[in-house]
Amino acid sequence: MIPDKSIGSFSKGIWFVHKDGEQIIHVWGSFFTGKEKIFLNSKLVSEQRSLKMTSGHVFKSENGAVYEVEFSIQSLLKGSPKCVIKKENVILKTYRARFQVWKFFTLKRTLTILGIAIALGVLKGIFKFSELIIAIFIGAFLMFYLFSANSALVIEEDSPAIGN
Repeated sequence: MIPDKSIGSFSKGIWFVHKDGEQIIHVWGSFFTGKEKIFLNSKLVSEQRSLKMTSGHVFKSENGAVYEVEFSIQSLLKGSPKCVIKKENVILKTYRARFQVWKFFTLKRTLTILGIAIALGVLKGIFKFSELIIAIFIGAFLMFYLFSANSALVIEEDSPAIGN
């Protein structure tokens, strides 16, 4: 389902939505797979998988206008994607997404991590689990932790200054 506004989550990917007159551009990207999809008026016009720091899509509208969408990752550590939408080489909109760390590490979530770490230590002592089994448990928990932090993503929009 294509959203009406820009939204994003770590688990479901990120949507940037831009309206250019009668044209509505929906840009979607996945944090996990590197898959990128561009929709123009709800029709898929470009799709690719990219694991690079920067990628681009070029497509035309029905009236012949040339659009370009550029994806880039500003920081691997922060995972902050940037999306620039251009029409005829003029920037229409720049989107930036960032994670809010304070929403990511709440007291409840931190206490849950601490409880699970203690439980894993006790279980390792009782059942003599190997380090591999503990690593698998920790990896599975971290994936769950990341998937459950959906509200920690903020999308900011920058419009170019008039006359530039």
